[in-house]
Parts: sequence; C-alpha cells; structure tokens
Amino acid sequence: MSKVGSFLKTALVRLLVLAVLGAIGYGGYLFFGPTARANDEPLEHDSDLESLCWYQRRYYPEAATYTGPAPHPIKIFEQSDSQTSDPGWFSSQVRQPLPQHWWSHHRAPTKVQLVACVEIDDEGPRIGECEFRGETIPMHQGIYTATLYEAKTGKKVAKVEGIAGRKDFDDGMCPAMHVWRQGEDPRLLSKPDAAAYRRAFGRYVDG
Repeated sequence: MSKVGSFLKTALVRLLVLAVLGAIGYGGYLFFGPTARANDEPLEHDSDLESLCWYQRRYYPEAATYTGPAPHPIKIFEQSDSQTSDPGWFSSQVRQPLPQHWWSHHRAPTKVQLVACVEIDDEGPRIGECEFRGETIPMHQGIYTATLYEAKTGKKVAKVEGIAGRKDFDDGMCPAMHVWRQGEDPRLLSKPDAAAYRRAFGRYVDG
C-alpha cells in the first residue's frame, strides 16, 4: 500500500473513532446530562412542574416569567426521607395559612414562576419517635437545601442552605407508613413548615 493510501486509511479510522465517541457523548448528554430542556408535554397541572427537580430537568416555556413586581408564585417539592432507593418528590404540605401565591396547589399552573426543589442535607437532633406495627422509628429534625428554578426557562435563581425542619414534635407528624430496607436503621426527618419556607424563600417570592 502506498504512503498516500496508508495515510488516508489512518485518517478514515480516526474520523470513525471520533464520530463514535461524539455520538456516545451526545447520547449521554441527552439522556444523562444535567442541562435543562423544554418539556414536550403541556403544563396542565402544578404537579407537572416536578420535572424541574429531575436530574434531566424539564422546564415549561408556557409558564410565567420570573420578572416584574412581586408576588412571584412558587411551587415547592420536597424530597422524601424514606429509606427506599428512589425516594421521589412530593408536594410540600404546610400548616399555617398562606397567601395564594404560596399555596401548595395552584389552580393555574402556568402562572407559577418559581419551582423550589428541596433536598435532604443532614439530620439534626432526635425530637420524637413513631410506631409502626411494633417498630419504633426515631424522628430527627431534618436539615434541607433548596434550589430555586425559573419554571419558564429552567434557569437557577438561587440556592438556599440550612433550612430546618420542625423541632416541636407531635404525633401528627408521623406518616401513615414508612418503608426501609432490611438491615438498615430506619429514621424519619421532620419537614420545614410554612414559616421556615417563607424565611428561606421570601425575598424571591414576596419581594
């Protein structure tokens, strides 16, 4: 084989390798990358906004823009403290009365401007215990970190750390059920109340 032919063959092999690596990288970006993308589905329920909290985040272009004077309606999602491998996200439950733009359920989801993704960060002191069919599960004060995203674009607005769960335990805080893996020490974490969220997010929601 001539030197020219050998050179062309080597160049072709290199191009094929680069093409394969590029395809793998692009595929990984699409399916596993953290960059937010527009959601293909319409925004029909406020629970749809949970997709802003997925690893591969999805935003809704039809949602309201985070701009202008307050208030800026927010939807809060909390990470579960269950000891399962995939805890999932659940809508925040609040105790105190709140203005409409803080409500946990929004009748007009396209008016929501902010989504708060609240993740477990640490556990504080033990504050009580819950009974499940003879099993006593300790409850600790939960410590959380939240990331706020604009619902319309998926852009990060803020990160708030050190959000404390309730420390005044009562039996009403015990869930109806709790799941944990065999061999693990189960625990429960208290969640922040409405006042804690208003302190944490108030500057972004109420202005």
